[in-house]
Amino acid sequence: MNSLKYARLLLLMPLLAFVYGDYRPETARIHYFEQSHNLEYFGLNDTVILMNDKGKEYSEMKTVNIGIYDIAADSTYTLFNGQNVWIEEFIFESAFMDSLHYVSFNNNEQTCSGRYREHYEFLNNCSLTKRAISDNLLILTRDAQGMKHFWRCTKQGGNLKKMISFPKTWIWEIDVKNRSVSAYSTQNGELQLRNFKY
Repeated sequence: MNSLKYARLLLLMPLLAFVYGDYRPETARIHYFEQSHNLEYFGLNDTVILMNDKGKEYSEMKTVNIGIYDIAADSTYTLFNGQNVWIEEFIFESAFMDSLHYVSFNNNEQTCSGRYREHYEFLNNCSLTKRAISDNLLILTRDAQGMKHFWRCTKQGGNLKKMISFPKTWIWEIDVKNRSVSAYSTQNGELQLRNFKY
């Protein structure tokens, strides 16, 4: 009887986490289609060596790269080459929703007033004037030292560039109307801000 209760609890955990807080697996779950360029994206996982607070090494499975499949050309390639990071977020605009005047994203972030989820927000995404969707990908990575890095490239993976870096404790947000990504801290009575256009 106890094992049955335990099994039920395990099945309910993701639902309870969804209701009472954000539920995330240890690695980023990346598998998306991009329709305008007929591309498919895959998260590529590998074991990463990390250091705990006591200076002891340990290993963990992380998403360390993005595989891109060009469906029309029947070819595959990867986004990162040689960077020692893992991927926390993979974001792109997927459509402009005419009826509601907002931009839809691959990860279903489309709230009008914004949504806060453990260090990030999507904001300013309502009553927008119709526009073409951005042709760029946004990738948030983290390194073993705890720094986060935002990268920007085309949806085909070209012109990959690190745009900003910031400590893991900072909050980041996407201002959809202004096509801007910001990372900031308001600690110690001081505003620290880094941003870029996407």
